[in-house]
Amino acid sequence: MSYDMRRFKWYALVALGVAVVLWLLLPAFMPYKGLNAGPQGQVSRALLGAPWPFTVDEGTIECDHFAILFRAPGGQRYAVNAQARRLAPQFESKDASEITLPGMSVQPIIDIGQAYCNY
Repeated sequence: MSYDMRRFKWYALVALGVAVVLWLLLPAFMPYKGLNAGPQGQVSRALLGAPWPFTVDEGTIECDHFAILFRAPGGQRYAVNAQARRLAPQFESKDASEITLPGMSVQPIIDIGQAYCNY
């Protein structure tokens, strides 16, 4: 194989690697249009049927870029899943653990959020 062909393959491999890294990191740098643009759904202690994990009785699920947030009645947003916690500063949200009852899991809320958001 010639030197030029090896160099071309090396550059192609590096370009592919850079493209993959950018594809993985791009959502963290994309401008957000606002959470109201995505699908939303009301959730409450009465609707869940399973043990309710939060100290507030109801709220709204909000979705954006694979992030699932819970908006409490007072308007404060809480990051429910890992993507939402990672992007919390952009969403101006707090961690859902601040309103989660001791020993409770937010997984039912994540499951509902994934269904509402079609994730």
